[in-house]
Amino acid sequence: MAATGATPMYFDFDSFEEMQITTGGSDPRIMTPGVQLNMVTKRGTNDFKGSARDFYTPGSYQADANVPAEAASYLVATNRINFVRDYGGEVGGPVWRDHLWFWAAMSENKISNQAASSPASAGALDNIILRDKNAKLNGQILPSNSGVFFYSFGDKVRNARSLSPTRPFETAYHQTGPTKVYKVEDTQIVGTSLYLTGMWSKVDGGFSLIPNGGDGEGAATAFRDTSNVWHNTFRDYITTRPQKQYRLDGSKFFDIGTMNHELKFGFGYRNTPTVSHSAWPGPYHGYVRYRSSSYCSSRGVPTTPQCTQFHFLRDDNVNYAQKYNDFYVGDTILMGNLTIQAGLRWDDQKTKNTASSSPANPVIGTPVQLTNGSISLPGLSFGGDTRDLRWKTLEPRVGLTYALGSDKKTLLRAGYNRYANQI
Repeated sequence: MAATGATPMYFDFDSFEEMQITTGGSDPRIMTPGVQLNMVTKRGTNDFKGSARDFYTPGSYQADANVPAEAASYLVATNRINFVRDYGGEVGGPVWRDHLWFWAAMSENKISNQAASSPASAGALDNIILRDKNAKLNGQILPSNSGVFFYSFGDKVRNARSLSPTRPFETAYHQTGPTKVYKVEDTQIVGTSLYLTGMWSKVDGGFSLIPNGGDGEGAATAFRDTSNVWHNTFRDYITTRPQKQYRLDGSKFFDIGTMNHELKFGFGYRNTPTVSHSAWPGPYHGYVRYRSSSYCSSRGVPTTPQCTQFHFLRDDNVNYAQKYNDFYVGDTILMGNLTIQAGLRWDDQKTKNTASSSPANPVIGTPVQLTNGSISLPGLSFGGDTRDLRWKTLEPRVGLTYALGSDKKTLLRAGYNRYANQI
């Protein structure tokens, strides 16, 4: 939820048994509008079976691109692919026939790119490796109870993120995760018409962007030359984005007269805090910018070193918390040719900035005297928001479907549905 709409990991698509897509509708289990995706991974059966793959695309399959004459002074190469490779495999089978089954999969996707480069970054490669591991254990110990344990590991390792004509290799990022997902789910059948499903899941998410030129106090100071090209190192970024979720959902089937009912209900809780840190490496936690002579002379300032700009900064630490609660109830009613879907959903979302602090700049943490005054960047401390930003919504759902005639080939539909976005 630190980047709403983005995925916390990269998927091994060959591990999916099916993908279910829902657009809108009156189902009260769905909170947000638009397209909903449910990705179902494979599972083990009473038969041992598996599959493997290896796809390779060499860079020679790509068309040649030439640098235009007008760009030759600052661009020596265009973007191009060196190779793309995707390989992996999966296997599943019984642990205890008719009762317990396993399934496991692994994959690796390697993408090697030659980034568009300037003379300062010529020849650098932007290599990406996406690693995925998945495992699932399904159990049917009792006829009325079934359970599943699921584990997923996803990591993106990239050696030169943000590589560009103005960001040579030493200023590009080495990116890594990984993200781990755990899920436990149990379904109990009560009698012949009541289904209850409980679920717990945890996501150990987050990633880091560390400049190749070095990080920490011992790294060389970053600087930007008169052509706006960065050198030595760059600002780092480290974030942790864990998630925990608990759910209980149920369905009850019953008849009243000639009407058939499927009553759905459920509630859930989700907690998604975020902690992020960013800082400039080097002894004074900042960078230097060298201005061009034209810039300096236009302002009546002598050229370097008097026109050089030194940027002193504090480390940036941001912490915030987000919590979500929901409850829904709905009924699907069959009355001959008429189907009625009616439901009500309630969501309670809250978020706030939590306590954080930023240390003093190591060079000007205390006041430094200048000719026209003094400057300082002391440490800062924030105690956190005293109140939550809270958003409560009530979302009614009504859908009608009527089948015309005895053959029921023509359907008339109508609906009124209210949704809520996520904080």
